[in-house]
Amino acid sequence: MADIGEKARSAEGHAAVGGMGGHDDRWIVIQKTTFTNWVNEQLQVRELSVSDLKTDLGDGVKLGNLVEIIQSRKIGRIVKKPLNQHHYIQNVTLALNAVSEDGVKLVNIGSEDIVNGNLKLILGLIWHLILRYQIGKTKFPPKKLMLSWLQAVIPECNIRNFSSDWNDGIALSALLEYCKPGLFTNWRNLPRYEGSDEDRAYQIRLENCRNAMDVAKKEFGIPMVLRPEDLANPDLDDLSGMTYLSYFMMVDSPGYHATLRDTNKLVGSQLVNNFQSDWADGSVLCKIVTAAGGQVPGGDDDSVTLTQKGIDAAKRLGVEPVLKAEEMTDPEVEHLGVMAYAARLSELKPVAMNNDEKVTIKTDLKLACVGKPTKYKLEILSDDVNFSDVTTEVQGPSGKLPTEVTWNGMVGEGTFTPSEIGQHSIF
Repeated sequence: MADIGEKARSAEGHAAVGGMGGHDDRWIVIQKTTFTNWVNEQLQVRELSVSDLKTDLGDGVKLGNLVEIIQSRKIGRIVKKPLNQHHYIQNVTLALNAVSEDGVKLVNIGSEDIVNGNLKLILGLIWHLILRYQIGKTKFPPKKLMLSWLQAVIPECNIRNFSSDWNDGIALSALLEYCKPGLFTNWRNLPRYEGSDEDRAYQIRLENCRNAMDVAKKEFGIPMVLRPEDLANPDLDDLSGMTYLSYFMMVDSPGYHATLRDTNKLVGSQLVNNFQSDWADGSVLCKIVTAAGGQVPGGDDDSVTLTQKGIDAAKRLGVEPVLKAEEMTDPEVEHLGVMAYAARLSELKPVAMNNDEKVTIKTDLKLACVGKPTKYKLEILSDDVNFSDVTTEVQGPSGKLPTEVTWNGMVGEGTFTPSEIGQHSIF
């Protein structure tokens, strides 16, 4: 087992990278409060809590419990009543090793830093835990993926960050309306203050933030790990804002289900239940693009090729991809990237299809040989077509050839046998 317990000191361990301009220390106070609330949100299942991150994690007991909770497993023997520095180091090292073994890169955050109360490194550690276990494991910058989703679902708010763009509470209100239409229909008319009275401006922002956060907690159970006073504060840092807003983007979150809702409006009969495995073969993407009037070339394609064709067709409709085809089809793809792309696709509007567009035929007639059965695939793309309504005709050089089709739901497999050399067509 690799021991990461004795080395320390690196700016990568600092959550300080999330700081904004303004007063140097105020954002640290906000971040410390937010991260403390997040830790307590996890620890409450064991009836534990912390009041000061700088000191309360130093003996490793609560840190070890925190890691066990977010990893849903035992990490080893935690000394429950540590008596000395050796016990503290032992507990903290156990926790840090468990995190490191789970693929979290804790660059130069060591046990002694936690035991000695190095606040910036402790905040850095908590941020790593939030990134991995709250926002999700991803190869891509999570901030970019989160912004991509938010820009798609509340485009009128022109979101560019997780700090100042949220101070007035209006964007959060718009997000709640997206998650549950009818919940915050008046978000565009919420009060704004453009005058020079900073106290008056803050009170208006605070009222908007408090009302929106109260609704989020009541309707969706979103915990107030970020206080309304801090959301409205111009010294709010991006990491605190991301921590709170991530509750809208987690698996089974209100934003997750809202994007599924909009996705299913486009795909018709094929119910989409997630933003991972259901997208792996490319069929969902192609159905959405086709429903919006896009053209996806046919062919008996593997999942990566089919997904790439869907991406290319979506780009022709003006929707830029978030991930590459290889990434979308990866069995371990994190949901957030696909969800952000799905939200962009949801802006497309279904268009009426011509009858000849409602069924696709895929085959490679170049492989057809005289006397050997040749297969082709049919797929119904419209809910108003039943397989019993579909007729297939195979035309050879001298006339029609007999063909049979076996249907499985909306997909059919047909077979015919060429009897002579020459041009063959399927209608």
